[in-house]
This record gives sequence, structure tokens and C-alpha cells, in this order.
Amino acid sequence: MTTIAAQGFYNYLNLNKITIPGSILNIENGAFFLCKNLSFLTIEEGIQIIGEGAFNGCISLTSLTIPTSTWYLMDYAFSGCGFESVMVKGNILGGPAIEEQAFGSCKNLVSVTLGEGVLGIGRNAFKGCDKLTTIIIPDSVNVIRENAFLDTAWLNNQPDGVIYAGKVAYTYKGIMPENTFLTIKEGTMAIAYEAFMDNLGLVSVFLPDSVIYIGQYAFSYCPNLTTIKIGKNVAEIVSFAFSNCSSLSVIYFGGQDILEWYEIVKGSGNNSLSYATMYFYSETEITGGNHWHYVDGIPTIWQ
Repeated sequence: MTTIAAQGFYNYLNLNKITIPGSILNIENGAFFLCKNLSFLTIEEGIQIIGEGAFNGCISLTSLTIPTSTWYLMDYAFSGCGFESVMVKGNILGGPAIEEQAFGSCKNLVSVTLGEGVLGIGRNAFKGCDKLTTIIIPDSVNVIRENAFLDTAWLNNQPDGVIYAGKVAYTYKGIMPENTFLTIKEGTMAIAYEAFMDNLGLVSVFLPDSVIYIGQYAFSYCPNLTTIKIGKNVAEIVSFAFSNCSSLSVIYFGGQDILEWYEIVKGSGNNSLSYATMYFYSETEITGGNHWHYVDGIPTIWQ
């Protein structure tokens, strides 16, 4: 047997302890849903997929370790559980993906450690974990979807301004002041989904060359955004990342020509980028064409 069937132990109140052996590859949807008296769970190396709602509502569980073999923690996999601590071991090939609400509303959860190799954190993944104060996020995480840490003590305790989760610019906390020139810190690899959406005070954004990924709606509905600097190493701009940025007029691109710009994967809904004037980086002065360089760390057009 390599699979535990969907809802196989649904609402089985006599289940107190279980060890899932490495011969099991797939725990299907709702397999242990509402096993409220399950207090001890061991998942051995070998498990690859933990299905939707597999352990949803297992309120007596107090700790969890996900092995390196696991590739997917599906939607609501452990939502509403009683965990105080969670360890998700990553693997060197990249994984697992933590999907939507995977640990949502775990009201006793205090500490989360994600191992190197974990790539993405889904929408509302830890939303409503109001006691969650400690989150260790590895450098491998480059996608964080919207509201992943909403209503957690970790987020509530952060000061106003740009909030970073690992090497991802996760969100802006508080009200952004008028005429804000936003500089994302060097070493940041990604901009999270909806990170800076709906900020009326944002007029300029400086993204370092370390950024490779710009998430969906990251800067959408910023009507006063006029200028952005996009580094040469960006590989993907997801759909609607710059939608409804009606004032965007200047793009300083870290690449040297339009061919490098075309190499970036761009999703739909980013028409604001097409309407702006683009300038390409050049260390030496070039006559003719649109080029820029740094003067005292500030992008400046070659005249």
C-alpha cells in the first residue's frame, strides 16, 4: 500500500497515535480530517504528498515535523490543528510547496521553521495563527503569496515600513507617507504577491539587481507611481504586477538593451510598463538612444 485513502480515517475519534511509514507516498484529501483526539503523529521519510485537509482540525496535535521527501503540503493540510511548533524540512531539489491555508488558524502555533529548499508559501498559509511569533524562512523561498502571515503576532510585532520575510519583500505595514521613494534592500530576491498594492504615497521604486521575481499585483493600483528601477536579473514579472499604475512614465532597466528586457517573462495586465519610457544601463556615455548611469547612487539619464 502506498496511499492512505481520502477520508479514510475521517472523524475517527479513537485514533490517538499514528506513525506513517515511508512506504506511504500519498496521504489523500481529508484522510485524518477531524481526528480530534490524535495527539501524536510521526511522518517518516518517504511521504511525498499530503493532501487537501488531510489533518485539518486535529486539535490535539502539539508538534509536527515534515520530512525532506515531501513535495506538496496541499490546501488546508494542517489547518486548525493544535500545534505549538512546526518544522518543515526542505529538500535540495526544491520543496515542499506550502499551499493555501496549509497551517491557517492554528491558534496555538508559536514557532515555525522552514528548511532550506522550501520554495513557496501560499495564500493565507499561516493566516490567523495569532500566537505565531517566530518564523525562520530560508533563502530558498522566493514566492510568498498574499496574506500568508496575516493576523499573526509575528506580523503585528513588526514596525511600520517594509516587512521582509527571508529574502522576500513581503508587505508594507502602516500608511505609506506621500511622495515615498522606496528602495528595496540589496539581497532581496523577490517581491511578494500584493506587497505594495494600493499605496497612494508611492512615487518611485528602486529594485536591486538581486531581485529575480516580482509577484502578482505587487505594485498594482499605485496611481502616483512615476518611476521604477528594475534590475538586470529579473526573470519573471507575474500578471498584473504593475496594473493600473497610470502615472508610470520612466523605467530604469539594469540591462543594456531591449533584447535583455524581452527575455523577462511578463504576465498579462502589465500594460503600464509598455507605456513608460525605458532607459538602459550604460557605465559609459552613449550619444543617441535612451541610457542611464549612477550619479551618487541615483539613476541619472545620459544627456
